Amino acid sequence: MKSNEIRGHMLLKNVRSSDVARKIGVSDAAVSQVISGTAVSARISAEIARVIGKPVSEIWPGRAA
Repeated sequence: MKSNEIRGHMLLKNVRSSDVARKIGVSDAAVSQVISGTAVSARISAEIARVIGKPVSEIWPGRAA
């Protein structure tokens, strides 16, 4: 899934990257980097997947939760 698609799904759920960051105690920049694919974090990926209601493997193929 492309970063704009991920952000679109988050927008539909009324969740911003800063909301995800605050919930799990990381920076907004870290969440943005995972969304854009420039960084990998199982914890951040899992929270994004939970928020948008899709498995990690569907959002980032080849990556496990």
